[in-house]
Amino acid sequence: ESNDGTHFFGTHNVSIDHGRWDTHKNVVWDPVTRRWVGYVRCDPNAGLRVQCWIESETEDFATTRWTTPRPTGLNTTGAFQPDALVVFRYEGVWIGFANVFSE
Repeated sequence: ESNDGTHFFGTHNVSIDHGRWDTHKNVVWDPVTRRWVGYVRCDPNAGLRVQCWIESETEDFATTRWTTPRPTGLNTTGAFQPDALVVFRYEGVWIGFANVFSE
């Protein structure tokens, strides 16, 4: 909560231990499953960048535990490396915009 939009109170520290947090990530609410869904970079495998998603085990963002990261299919190829993935729900469909490094 904030009275002025700058100073906040009543906040909680949230710990999401899975994945890498070296680029911007997002966590969104899924009204169908009533769970939070987070998009992270998986730990590197042989130097590859792999985008993954995690899901909360409960509705309570402040206290939930998170699933093991699962690949989204956005992985390093010979042409590019995924850096970040911003995802949102629109008209019942999940849409993602990837930030990639082109070689």
